[in-house]
Amino acid sequence: MIDYSKKYPKFFFTRDSLIGAAFLILALFAGLLGGAMMLPFIEIRPSSGIVVSHMLLMAFFVITPGILGGMAYWLLPQSLGAQKMALPVASLIAWLLLAISVIILPLVPVWGLILWSISMVALSIDLIATILEERVKKFRQLSPIVWSFLFSAISLLLMAPIILALIVKGKIDFNSAYSLMLFFKIPEMSFLLLPALGVVAEALSPFKENLTTKLAPYVMGIIGLVAPTLWIQTLFCALPHGFLNYIMPLSQIVPAMVFLACLCSSLWNASFKRGAAPFWALNAMILLFLGGMSSLFIPPSYTALSVLGDISHGHQAIIFGSVMALCAGFYAWLSQLFPEMSKSFTQAGIAHAFLTLSAMLCFMVPQIQWLAITLAGISLLGFSILGFQACFIIKKKQIISLQRSFPKG
Repeated sequence: MIDYSKKYPKFFFTRDSLIGAAFLILALFAGLLGGAMMLPFIEIRPSSGIVVSHMLLMAFFVITPGILGGMAYWLLPQSLGAQKMALPVASLIAWLLLAISVIILPLVPVWGLILWSISMVALSIDLIATILEERVKKFRQLSPIVWSFLFSAISLLLMAPIILALIVKGKIDFNSAYSLMLFFKIPEMSFLLLPALGVVAEALSPFKENLTTKLAPYVMGIIGLVAPTLWIQTLFCALPHGFLNYIMPLSQIVPAMVFLACLCSSLWNASFKRGAAPFWALNAMILLFLGGMSSLFIPPSYTALSVLGDISHGHQAIIFGSVMALCAGFYAWLSQLFPEMSKSFTQAGIAHAFLTLSAMLCFMVPQIQWLAITLAGISLLGFSILGFQACFIIKKKQIISLQRSFPKG
């Protein structure tokens, strides 16, 4: 049998790569479902179930499984120097529960979140076990994306059981969109920022010994440990009024802004990676930085809830930045899977990123929502074409490999 290991890493053709693709496809479906709820020509009554479904689909069902399920299965073993994930069966169970929860979330948000919580616990256990057991590098040699995966899994392992317990005991009011927004504000921001920062750093920086690599475990630790711990504390202890309003800026936004500033400093003093994935990551970094600064200096208002729950522009920018980071990880995977792709692929990827960024910026202006929907549809079509092309090339290589493995005649 022909050895394609020099041009095509063996990992990309294993069971783990298929699990990662399954998570990414599920995240894409959740994103399409969440976007469909907000289309102007689809008449949906703006109930609390629809509000929470749209809000949670983007953060809990798109970014979290897309990066921690899809990107982690593609990028984590290589970053650790490992050959495989430690507990793939746990992630298969997580995918199955997540698929069911995505379908039933708009209809029955309670059961959708129950299944999501169980699914994320299983996925988190697999990620933590892989990092602790399969790594061949020392902890101080780990890249920022590994730290982001580790602390994302830890934060999920902390918060998902709490969410599950409160839902089962009936402590969450699903009839009030306002209280749901307040309750999920801290978990949502952790699930958005942690994976996005890791993917952006991986796609942009060469990661030799620099300030970003030294700072990564501390920043990720604050966002992934301190913020969830304080959030849990507010649920069970009587704290001063307004304490919750200071948790997100001090334990999530500020550390993220410091990390992005250090990343900019590292890029200034080092060579910049070229390609489609770094361009996507650069756009993601800009959106995350603008969203973080807006959240710090322009506090969000929850006085006039719309169908989207009155999401501020800063919040929207962070969500869009996380989506751009997910797309950067997808393009990084494609460039590793098919290193022979021509310069035209890079140019098309950059144009695709610019088109997607334009759609996201248009979404922030209510007067041109029609243009945003049009551009977003073209962008999703581009992802579909890329996905089918990748599947076709992989299948073609497998057929050629099988044909050459048998002697003629």
